[in-house]
This record gives sequence, structure tokens and C-alpha cells, in this order.
Amino acid sequence: MRTFIIAALCGSIACTCAYAIEPGAHEVVALGSTKCAVWTSWGERKEDSYKTLRFIAVNWMQGFATGVSYAFEATRKIQLHMPESITDADSVTTWMDHYCGAHPEKSFDAAGQQFISDLWEKSK
Repeated sequence: MRTFIIAALCGSIACTCAYAIEPGAHEVVALGSTKCAVWTSWGERKEDSYKTLRFIAVNWMQGFATGVSYAFEATRKIQLHMPESITDADSVTTWMDHYCGAHPEKSFDAAGQQFISDLWEKSK
């Protein structure tokens, strides 16, 4: 069962997409729409499958930050000037723990947007 859940989640991550509904609007499907309360609940569980889910979510967040950084010239300096220690898996996990603990109703997508804002501020 655990293998099925992990395989299904990996498949959904591969299919994660955002598409335009109208200029400036988007709909997030798959991992990006997961609520921060879920992140927190995964951290409270000790089973390896929940550690794997958090690992996948951290990778999603790192990919989100990388995608934004490369997509927009104004934010490219995030990728160019940030020390790796700020965007490594442990740092992202700590950031997610703090953010999601304070904002359980927010989605991973909203967390990603805040993560980018925080990285932007640190890169100035």
C-alpha cells in the first residue's frame, strides 16, 4: 500500500500543472493545492512513508523556486546570488515547518509564493 501511495503521489507530481483561466489567474492541481496542515501532520508521523512525502514536498518547493527564478528575469538573481545553504533540503524543511505551523489553511502553492518573497528579500 505504501508503495502505491508513493507511486501515486510521484505520478501526480509529474502531472502538477498550473494553467491560465484569465490573465493573472491560475488554478493549481496536485501537490501545489495541498494544505499546510497536511505538511504539519506528515511531520508528526514517524513512518518512513510520511518522511518520503515531506521529502517529495521539499523537492516540489525547490523546483517551484527554481522555476520562478528562471521564468522571470527580475527574480533570476535569487538563483544566482543565494547561498545553497538557504535552499537546501534541511533549510526548506525548516522554513516549511515554520510557515505551515503558522498558516495551516494555506496551500503549498501559497507557501511557495511566500518562500519566493522571502528569498527575494534575502537576496537584496
